[in-house]
Amino acid sequence: MKVILTQDVMGFGRAGETKEAKSGYARNFLIPNGLATFYAPALAKEAQARQKKIESGTAQMREAQLAMAGRVDGKVITVHAKTSEKGKLFGSVSATQIIKNLAEEYDVVITAKQVKMPAMKEIGEYEVDLELAEDIRAKIKVKVI
Repeated sequence: MKVILTQDVMGFGRAGETKEAKSGYARNFLIPNGLATFYAPALAKEAQARQKKIESGTAQMREAQLAMAGRVDGKVITVHAKTSEKGKLFGSVSATQIIKNLAEEYDVVITAKQVKMPAMKEIGEYEVDLELAEDIRAKIKVKVI
């Protein structure tokens, strides 16, 4: 059964593509969940036009993500935390604190899911990975004082 994808479906296809799907998969999963519609030639042309528009927006978004990665890659941010006399933190440094510092210092807006960090429970320097897109990554150092 031919369907037109209205959203990206991991492992199957991207929005706007016309795909051949098994009828049970299409009727029981893709269409009821709003991930696809039945194929019709008029809808296919409409979907292709939408796909071109999405691709141009994706290219602009990718450029913005590359610029963001360039602004923060290799930079050092400082996080202040309360510690015991032995240098252990009361709690730990969270991704929210890192996101806040990046926004204030480098005008970079990201989500907590994009921050890949080790547990920070002591004073010191830590390396944190930022996954801005599937293939765009930046590394920053976090200095906990």
